[in-house]
Amino acid sequence: ANILLQEALARAALASAQPAAAYAAIAEPVTASLRAMVAAGGGGAPNGKQRSARVGLHPAAASEVAGLCACVRGLTRATTRHDAQTCFAAASAALEPLVCLLPLLESEPSASTPVLRALRDAAGAWMGLLSLDAAAHLARACAAAVATHAQLLCALPMVGDQATGLLPDRDRSKQVRAMLDIVAHVASRDPADGGPGGGGGASVAAAHQLGEALSASLHALLPCVVPPLLCEAKLLRGYLHMLSALLESHGSRVLALPAPLPAAIGGHLIAALAHHELAVGGAALDTVFQLARSAALCAAQAELPAAAAELLAGLLQRVGLALLGGSLHPELVDPPGGNALLALIAAAPHRWHEVASSLVELQPTAEGKQAATLAFGALLTARGVSRSLAKPNRVKFRANLADLLRLTRSARFAMPRLE
Repeated sequence: ANILLQEALARAALASAQPAAAYAAIAEPVTASLRAMVAAGGGGAPNGKQRSARVGLHPAAASEVAGLCACVRGLTRATTRHDAQTCFAAASAALEPLVCLLPLLESEPSASTPVLRALRDAAGAWMGLLSLDAAAHLARACAAAVATHAQLLCALPMVGDQATGLLPDRDRSKQVRAMLDIVAHVASRDPADGGPGGGGGASVAAAHQLGEALSASLHALLPCVVPPLLCEAKLLRGYLHMLSALLESHGSRVLALPAPLPAAIGGHLIAALAHHELAVGGAALDTVFQLARSAALCAAQAELPAAAAELLAGLLQRVGLALLGGSLHPELVDPPGGNALLALIAAAPHRWHEVASSLVELQPTAEGKQAATLAFGALLTARGVSRSLAKPNRVKFRANLADLLRLTRSARFAMPRLE
C-alpha cells in the first residue's frame, strides 16, 4: 500500500506546474528519515564516513525500514523517460542511507530484503534513462550494497526454512534474487550509450566506473549462488537473465574474471542445463551461446585468459556429450542446443577436435571408427558450413548435427557416461 500511495503522490507531483520542486518535496522527508535511522544505528555518516561505534538497529525498527523502502520504491516507479533526470536528482540522495542501512541490519538479516528491493527498483527505473555519469553513480551505490550484503550472506550458513535467529533459506533466496536483478539492471546499461547530455571525457570515465562497479558486484555476488539455491527455477531464471545482460554489453569483462569465478559460472550453467524445467534449460543454452559468441569475438583479437578458456572447454565437453548422447530433451536440441554447440566450437576449435577424437577412439571396431570420423568431419563441412555464427550458417550446422545425431544415438555407437 505504501508503494502505491507514494507512486501516486509522485506521479501527481510530476504532473504539477513545478514538477521538480513538488517531487523533491515528497522525496526529501523519506531521505531525511532514512538518514535519521542510519544515525540512530551508528552507521555511515552522510558524508560517507563510518562512525566509530556501530550499535545496529533495534529489531522493532525493521517495520519502519520496510515502510521507508516502500516509499523509495514508489518514488522510483513513478519515473518516466521524460522526467528521469528530475526524479534522480531529487531521490538519489536516498541511495547512500539505504546502503548504510544494510550493515546495521546484521542482527535481523531478513529485514534487509526491503532495502535490496528498493535498490533493485531504483536501478530498474533509472539505469537506462540517465546520463552515463549519473548511471555510473547509481552503479557504484548498487555495487556497494551488493558487496556489503553478499559478504554477510556468505558468512551465514544455510539453515532451512524453519530456523529462528538466522536467515531462513527462503529469505536468502529472495535476497540473492534481488541482488541478481540489481546487477542485471546495471549490466543492461550499454556503456557506449552516453544518454542525455553524454559525451566527452567525463563519459569515458563514467563508462569505466560502470564497468568497475559491475566487476566488483560479480566478485561479491557469485560466491552467494550456492548449489542448494540452484534447485529453484525462479532464482536460476534471474541468474541467467543477469548473465545474459552482462554478456550483451560487457562480454569481455565477464571473460576477464579471475579464477575461480569462471569455474563458478560454468557450474551454475551446468546446473541450469540439468534443471527439470525446459524453459530454464533453454535459457541456459541461449546464455551459453552468448558466452561462446563473446569468447569467439574476443579470441579473434587476443588470447583468452586461461580461466575463460577452461570455462569454455568444460561447457563444450558438457554440451557436446549431452547433445550427442541424447540426454538433452528433444525440444532443447534444435535450435538452442545446436546454436550453443556451434558457438562453443567457434570459440574453442582445438577442444572440439579433442572431444571428437576421443569419441572416435572410443568406438570398438575399425568400421565404427571410420564412420565416426566421416560423421564428425561432415558436421563442419557438409552443406557449406563454416564457423560463422550468422543465422543461415547456424541453420546449416543444425541440419548437419541432425545427421550426426542419427549415428551417435544409435545402439552401435559407444558413448561415455555423462556424470
